[in-house]
Amino acid sequence: MAGLEPDLLPAAQEPDRQLLPAIVEPHLHATVESDRALLERILSNFIANAIRFTEAGCILVGARRRGKMLDIEVWDTGCGIPADQLELIFEEFHQVGAQPTQRQRGLGLGLNIAYRVAELLGHRLGVRSKVGKGSVFSVSVPLGNVWQSDIGEPEISERVGGEFLGINVLVIEDNELLRQTICLLLERWGVLVFEASDGVRAVALVEDGLVPDLVLADYRLPHELSGMDVLARLRTLVRPDLPGIIATADTEPELIARIRQDGVPVLIKPISPARLRSAMHHLLYEQRRDPITDERR
Repeated sequence: MAGLEPDLLPAAQEPDRQLLPAIVEPHLHATVESDRALLERILSNFIANAIRFTEAGCILVGARRRGKMLDIEVWDTGCGIPADQLELIFEEFHQVGAQPTQRQRGLGLGLNIAYRVAELLGHRLGVRSKVGKGSVFSVSVPLGNVWQSDIGEPEISERVGGEFLGINVLVIEDNELLRQTICLLLERWGVLVFEASDGVRAVALVEDGLVPDLVLADYRLPHELSGMDVLARLRTLVRPDLPGIIATADTEPELIARIRQDGVPVLIKPISPARLRSAMHHLLYEQRRDPITDERR
């Protein structure tokens, strides 16, 4: 939990909030079977959501054993969630009906990210809430044994064991069939995929809080915006070196050369999964400066 504090405490300590510091239950010591980074991602989204909807009171992070499972819970004294919306809050873009303050408005991505990561890990999420009293979000994780492992030799799938597990990729493509195809491919690799049909929608997603690790954009997009235009805008919102890949059916040498001059990899449609994977690995892990194109083997 200590690793989450630098990102979460500033929001909790805003001057107009009356929040007690987050408390972690100190008396329970347990080992769990999970992926540390991805479990932290789930908890980070739970806590960020609690901070967002809690103006006063406290936020408590704790854990309790339930048989062979450990329930890790995030309690808040926020506005609460109506009973008829509890089954919907993990859906992408769902927003709780009444959101009185500007910072409580959003596209509803945080809980959906937690849900999708939990699905990858096979962990069960839970929620209970009372309007005007607060909410409790939980993730149930198998208890482990630090001294003994009985995992044998499991068959590790691309989704669970792949190098892109948990990576946020924003796909920008106006052709729905192509967009769905590439999204399905990325999801098989364990990627957390967010999609937009045009640059305007992509920018709106990021402005509302989505932080992509990589952008895959079609070159020719609606609203007279190119994929390069959108990538440039996203880099001003996220970070100047945000990795991006441009996909295009246009094989005009001048166009490809112009994109390459900006240091952005180009993939020619239909996109080869092997070349996409190579480009993603290159951008995310190798940190080289030379661009990748569809022509490289």
